[in-house]
Amino acid sequence: MTPLIFLKHLANYRFREAPRLLVVGAPRSGFTLLISILTRLLERRRFRPNPFQDALHEYIPRASDQIYTALEDYFRKHIDPDRVVVSPEFRHLVGGPKWLRSDRQDMASVRKYIGVKQWGDFLAILSIPKVAMDYDRVIHSHSHPDRWLQEEYYAPHMKFASIRNPLDMLNSATFSLNALTGDYIDYHIHADSEDVRSMLGLYKLTDLNFIDGLINPLKEYLDAFLPVMDQYHIMRWEDLITRPAATIGNISERAGLSISEKQAEHMWDDMKFKNQTAAHRHNFRKGIIGDWKNHLLNEHLEIIKSRGMEPYIQALDYGPIEYLNPGDYTPFQKRVADYVKKGKIWDEIEDRDLFMFAFNKSNFRSDKYDFVSYTGNGLVDIERSSIKDEALLRGFMDAVERCLEPINAEITQLYNRYAT
Repeated sequence: MTPLIFLKHLANYRFREAPRLLVVGAPRSGFTLLISILTRLLERRRFRPNPFQDALHEYIPRASDQIYTALEDYFRKHIDPDRVVVSPEFRHLVGGPKWLRSDRQDMASVRKYIGVKQWGDFLAILSIPKVAMDYDRVIHSHSHPDRWLQEEYYAPHMKFASIRNPLDMLNSATFSLNALTGDYIDYHIHADSEDVRSMLGLYKLTDLNFIDGLINPLKEYLDAFLPVMDQYHIMRWEDLITRPAATIGNISERAGLSISEKQAEHMWDDMKFKNQTAAHRHNFRKGIIGDWKNHLLNEHLEIIKSRGMEPYIQALDYGPIEYLNPGDYTPFQKRVADYVKKGKIWDEIEDRDLFMFAFNKSNFRSDKYDFVSYTGNGLVDIERSSIKDEALLRGFMDAVERCLEPINAEITQLYNRYAT
């Protein structure tokens, strides 16, 4: 091969089209770590420009500003805007948990958390063209692993999934801080996040109804995932923690972005024990394999078993649920056990805004709490709200929908112009 032909061949190799990657995973399953690994692997290479993605990168930040301005203008007319709390993650149009709509093949949903100090908070669902999710280099979702396989648009994507022992996922969820809470901690109360985690964990673990509510969406996810898991490249969180270089190397090979063991080691050294999200500043909590044994009680395990979770745990190769010896409980467990035994819930969080913002989570579903929901006109819904002012929430839906409708039309036009 002559030097000129070799250089041309090399250029064609280096500037090939980027692989299309998609990640699904339940919250606290190593989901964000897997996305970060794949993103870093992509950033190591140079690929042919993607005109549609470039157009989205130019347009969506402007569209995000328009949506947030509409939100601010609406609240300014009704309440003190300084009382409104919105994480930077949710100010971005495609920021937040995303999934494919079941009733509109062309549309996706993205969830936003919005808080109002002294009133409560709500989860708003915005509908956007599913192609807007191409803004991210790695498409990702906590929902409906079966549906991503059925959509022809995602047939070319290499599909990855993160899994972890469900007991550790449920345990981790009781100590997690959502992005809304993180923003409130940093800019409104300046509290130590670990102290906040401990307080919230104490409340959640003494409220057995809350634990039951955490199981519902996880079980729903696993119902959809287990029948199709063989169609995903699996990353076990435990493997990443115990064998990081080998696990990252396997992911890189699956993605067609192979790296050496040494490069994988460097990548993990740069990632480990660090927050992998920019706006969600308190997303990270150092995970420990089997940490559920330090916080959950046998009463929690009994609820998990009674909800039929044990077969799911075994299907993922984590073995049967084994009860703990109460005599070996940690001081934290003993404190929780004292409340549970008395049938009491620890609820001594004086800042009720902090309590509510941390409570209203997306990976939670229960009919035992008095949240309300409202359906909009097709593009904006209120999934769950602790704010009971229907007029305020319906006005919010109308204001955001008026802004969102032309934005969605523009995204569709960009797709028709550049991607087809």
